Amino acid sequence: MIELNLSDKNSNLIADRINNFHSLLTIYVLFGWISTYHSKILTLFIPSLFMNWLIDDNECCINHIERYFRIENKEYKDEKIRKDKVGFIESKLKLINIELSKGNLDKLIYIFTYISFLISYYRIF
Repeated sequence: MIELNLSDKNSNLIADRINNFHSLLTIYVLFGWISTYHSKILTLFIPSLFMNWLIDDNECCINHIERYFRIENKEYKDEKIRKDKVGFIESKLKLINIELSKGNLDKLIYIFTYISFLISYYRIF
């Protein structure tokens, strides 16, 4: 594995930018179908997401990249969020005090993503 010599501040800065990218990607998946052009992209991209989740035990590959850069002793604004296996959506929901079981959260993510796929598919035909 490649070892990067980054300061804690720079490493966390990179992790924060990855988190921002993940936020934008999530918004794109949920609302990209508004544009017919992006609906075509989403009809290929969303099944790829499902395949990634299936292969990686319901976790996005972007979470792994963010965790690689995130410094363990970083103090979060909210102590409910820890580095250990907290998913992206789960961390965002915890920030607004919404707690869901892992199973219910996975179902919610699948439902919203699948609905976005169906709308995208419908819009291109």
